[in-house]
Amino acid sequence: MSPGYGALAGPQANSGKGWIPVSNFKGRFSGNGYAIKDLFINQPQLGNLGLFANAANSEFSQIKLRNIQVKGNSNVGALIGVAVNVKVNACSFTGSVNGKTYVGGLIGTLGNSIINDSYSLGEISGDKAVGGLVGNAYQTDVFRSFSTGSVSSESEAGGLIGLFQSNSKNKVENCYSLASLEAGQIAGGLIGTMAGGLINNSFFAGQIPAVPQASGLVGKGDASAGVNHSFWDRSLSQVASSSPSKEAKTTMELKSQSFSEVSEWDFEGVWAIKKPTAESPYVSYPYLRSIPYDQVGLVPPFNPIPGLENLRVPREWEFPSEKSVSYGDPDFKLGDEVDSFWYPISYSSSDTSVVKVIGNYASIKKAGFVRITAKIQDGRSPAKEQVVHVNPAVLKITVNSGMAKVYGQKDPEFGFEAIGFKNQDKLDLLSGAVQRQAGEQVGTYPIQQGSLDAGLNYQIEFIGAEFVINPKDLKVSVAKAQKSFGAADPSFILEAEGLIEGESLSAVLEGKPKRQPGENVGKYLIEQGDLIASDNYKLVFNSDSLEIIPALLISMESAGEIKTSWSVVPSFPKSGKFLTQEAQWVELPIEWQNQGLDYFKRGSHLVNGKINSPNYALAVGLQADVRVTVLPKVAPQDLLFQANLSQAGLVGDLQVVDSIDDQHEIRIPNGLLDNSLFEIRENRLWWVGKSKIESKANYSLEIEVEDRDGNILKKKLSLEFKAVEKQQESIEVFNSFSPNHDGINDSWMISDRVIEGQFKVVVIDGSGQVVFESHSPEKRWDGNYLGRPMPDGTYYWIFENAGNVRRGFLNLLRGR
Repeated sequence: MSPGYGALAGPQANSGKGWIPVSNFKGRFSGNGYAIKDLFINQPQLGNLGLFANAANSEFSQIKLRNIQVKGNSNVGALIGVAVNVKVNACSFTGSVNGKTYVGGLIGTLGNSIINDSYSLGEISGDKAVGGLVGNAYQTDVFRSFSTGSVSSESEAGGLIGLFQSNSKNKVENCYSLASLEAGQIAGGLIGTMAGGLINNSFFAGQIPAVPQASGLVGKGDASAGVNHSFWDRSLSQVASSSPSKEAKTTMELKSQSFSEVSEWDFEGVWAIKKPTAESPYVSYPYLRSIPYDQVGLVPPFNPIPGLENLRVPREWEFPSEKSVSYGDPDFKLGDEVDSFWYPISYSSSDTSVVKVIGNYASIKKAGFVRITAKIQDGRSPAKEQVVHVNPAVLKITVNSGMAKVYGQKDPEFGFEAIGFKNQDKLDLLSGAVQRQAGEQVGTYPIQQGSLDAGLNYQIEFIGAEFVINPKDLKVSVAKAQKSFGAADPSFILEAEGLIEGESLSAVLEGKPKRQPGENVGKYLIEQGDLIASDNYKLVFNSDSLEIIPALLISMESAGEIKTSWSVVPSFPKSGKFLTQEAQWVELPIEWQNQGLDYFKRGSHLVNGKINSPNYALAVGLQADVRVTVLPKVAPQDLLFQANLSQAGLVGDLQVVDSIDDQHEIRIPNGLLDNSLFEIRENRLWWVGKSKIESKANYSLEIEVEDRDGNILKKKLSLEFKAVEKQQESIEVFNSFSPNHDGINDSWMISDRVIEGQFKVVVIDGSGQVVFESHSPEKRWDGNYLGRPMPDGTYYWIFENAGNVRRGFLNLLRGR
């Protein structure tokens, strides 16, 4: 292999895909007699695969493809995936091609083309339209070409072509196939499915499967398909011929001298045939003169002359005096049916119960020896004898591995596997039984052939095994135990299950169980410790636990009272003193459950505690607790008012001054002063509806503030408002607003003051589109038009009231 070739065309090339086929080839390509070897393509999901992916208007000649491996989807061949209007001459292939549809040894799909003097020796496989030479051929002529090897397909398998289609009398002429075919349905020695066209002067001498629509020449053909002077070897296949010619011949007829003399084939310029002579006793099928074949006798053969074989018993009597076979061997050939001069040869057996002779084949019946006589029926040659020794067949008996029992049980039946039975013999031929070495203690005992026998036709090759007596499970359980914190461990009680009758627990056990270390409250596993059983038992220890329970506390020394300022979390004592049931005082850590204590609520609260020691427990009715008193809070210091007329109805902002609490309720009591004209929303003072009285300039109201501790601050406010101007010119106009939902300046109207009488306000964008219109001060613009936010920028407004018109500009600023 040339340097770098594997990186381009080997199994490691292109991440395991191998060779990248040449696409869209047009021109001439000649191999000049050189060989392309070890080309590798592995792309099972792609079609159009081969040395060339596709070609048109081209010529290919003298290309030798050797040991090629191609795997693809559709249109797959070693040379070309798809070829149209090409000429293929003297090209050949060995290796394997695999795909789905249109799979051929040389070419996947071939149309409007000619192929001459080419052949395929490889293994071709796919699902549909698979051929030894071409998968799918249409409007194409195939001359002087052949295939051998194997062809397998689910449907449309052809020794030469999988699918052949023609509407202009294209030909498959002077071709043959020796391929072995496999198919689910539709199999033809030369063509799987044929629609139109002709087969002339061709033959098939391979294997055909017995499937629906199988034939020696064409598996499935229509009425326009023709077959002339073409034949198939019926001696090799048992399928019925359904091809149009119905020309089925025996092997001897196709290889005979008379076939070459009386057939319509051209044995002078196209075909040749090897004929037997005294000097060269070989015959063959017809073969093509234009194809280079092996020399006779080449070992190993590459492309031998088809069907070449020796059909004689040599005159030198190459018939050995002795032969050794074995019982169960297949029928074997004693010699040829005729000698080089076509005289029959007869064979006979001296004992047909040992070897039976049928024609020139011997069938073995039983072990022993026999004399075979061979004689040429020429009236002068002496007979020869051969002593055939039929040796017993080897019967390999293997005892099943893993045979065992448990101490104290009975032996199981010893199973074994027998491999090597011949001629439908079965296990019932055996007599006797296998045996094991004696003994009943735990251990290993060999299993031997014993008295097992298979008769004279077999020689037993015995492969024994070891029989094991395993210890019996002895289940020992320890009972659950308990003690108080600080007490000594009790004795552990054992119970056993699985003792053989007559044996005691004390006789088979030694040692004692032990528990996990530790003296705090909890459960401690009682383990096997150094407890062991005798060799005949396997100790299975079922553990349990020793539980140490807490010491009981019956009284607690008072923790006193904790006082804390309002909203301040106090410090709690980390431990407390307790009296145990044994009249001992112990100091233990306490975890106080103060999560629910409300430090914003004055008064006395009882807080419970949890003992932070697992070795002690409180007696029933005893509770660790402490009393916490939250002192009262001082009242808020003041309520501040700040006028704010930025929105319609808004009077001003309220702010509570409180150095301790930031949560307050601000409200206006009913029935006092001018309180009914106002309301509070979100800590802001608002007019109630249109409660502002134009003729009134001063308002008095009282506001209450209550903190979370219930303290109330009352504050009186006096508000003064100037008279509203009646002239339109005095109306104050805001020229910007920011509708960004921050609660400040989020909407716009011509004036925040009340506008009396009928009026109209419109807002116009830069394109002249009216984006807002209002006839009421309550209807303010929110910066949207038809539900869509308008962009930042300058807008133009027009105000009409009592025949007066005012205009101006408005800036919309949303910000970020």
